[in-house]
This record gives sequence, C-alpha cells and structure tokens, in this order.
Amino acid sequence: MRVKKTGAAKADGVEARGYYRYTGRRMVMEYIEQPNLPEGEVGLAVVDGRIDRRSEDTLRALGIGLIRLRPHPGLYEAVSCHPDMMLHHIGGNVIVYAPGTDAAAVSRLEAYGFRMIKGESVLTPEYPHDIAYNVARVGKWYFHNLKYTDPVIKAYMDHLGIEPVHVEQGYAKCSILPVDGNSVITTDVGIERAARKKGIDVLRLECGDSIRLPGLDHGFIGGSCGMIRLLRHDIRHCLRCQRQRRQTQGLRSNALVPF
Repeated sequence: MRVKKTGAAKADGVEARGYYRYTGRRMVMEYIEQPNLPEGEVGLAVVDGRIDRRSEDTLRALGIGLIRLRPHPGLYEAVSCHPDMMLHHIGGNVIVYAPGTDAAAVSRLEAYGFRMIKGESVLTPEYPHDIAYNVARVGKWYFHNLKYTDPVIKAYMDHLGIEPVHVEQGYAKCSILPVDGNSVITTDVGIERAARKKGIDVLRLECGDSIRLPGLDHGFIGGSCGMIRLLRHDIRHCLRCQRQRRQTQGLRSNALVPF
C-alpha cells in the first residue's frame, strides 16, 4: 500500500508500505504497484510485534504507521513474528497471507483497503515447510525455491506474467534486498549467480554475524531492511561505484561497499 497525503505541504521483514505525495488538500490511500519499491516516502509498515523501542520510535519519527504482528503458531520462535514469513505483497492492494496469521493484523490491513487472500500452504516449524511465503519479488522476476512456493502466490505471479527464478535458498525474501527493479543486494552466492544470469545488477556482501537474530547464529539482510525512497538513489550510487571499482581495480564481487 502507499499512502498519498495531499495538501499544501508535505523493517525485520516489512511487507506493506505507503508513501506521501502532495497534490491537493486531503489524504488519499493508494497502493504500491511494485512490491518492496515504494514510489515515495514510506507511510505504513507491518513489523515484528517484538520490535524494540528505539526502532519503533525511529520509524514513527519518519511518519511511518506501524502494524505489529503477533507470533504465528506454525513458526519457530526466532521468526515467529516476521512479516515476510507469513505475508506476501503481490502488488497493488493484494496481499497473500498464511493460514494462522494474526487475525487482528489481517483485519487492520483490510481496513486500509487491502484484499487479504488466504494462501493454501500451512506453515510448520520444520524447514522447508516454513518458507512458502518467503518469496522475493524483484521487478519482473520472483526468486524462491519453487518446489515450496505457495500455490496461490504462484498462480498470481503466473497471471501477472512475473517470471520465476529458482534458487536453492528457501528464505529468498530474507536474503534479498531489492534496490530497484533490476538491482539487488544479497549475501547468498546462489542468489547472486541466478540474478546475474537474468542480467540483474548484484552487490553481494559478507555480513557474517553482524546482522543479529536472537535464537539463530545470524540474521539476513533482506529480512532486516526495507526500502525508503529517499535512500534509493544513494544505494544505486553505491552499486554503480562497486561496479566501476570491479572494472577498474579487479575487485572481487563480494567486496564491501561502505555506506
């Protein structure tokens, strides 16, 4: 979703976002057409219900409304509240959600005008039966271990003509940070390889344990980040710098760009 604010002036796993635009005198709700790539300033986000106070205050200070998710009964503790494990934004006002997803959050999204479509896959804690909705949409492609993609998501993608890209990494959305419709940041070698074959610009990072996820050895860059339009130009600039450095200095593809 995008939020269109008209007037004289003016996170782990974010799935629904909105933006502000100034063209009139009243606030109007709109919806983001390309998932993960808001066209303006973010105005709404679904977040882990256990979000820490500092992160919450930071997001609210940016004018972002938050919908907290309660734990999903079919997911293990570390990821039980992660939006990208149980929600997938198809585009526009359509979101596919896993059976058992927090009913209050689903109702709040419906109140914002989203069409909430229940998926077919029932989540359970054992991998790979927890990954059905963790699909990464990047422009005209979607990345996932296609053996386990929820059938409802797959049907929507087929209808929209979005091309599937198979990767062995089941936590595809957790592992990919889309920058634009043809650029991504990832820490996964297999995703990097598959994306490059499609002509997608890729920056692969070595994060080690610098992304923390309590209960696991480390977190994932896609699950810990979400796009805010005001930053997108800077990230694309870093990607261009990375590419130029490789061409002129022969740097390895996983060299870290300082942000």
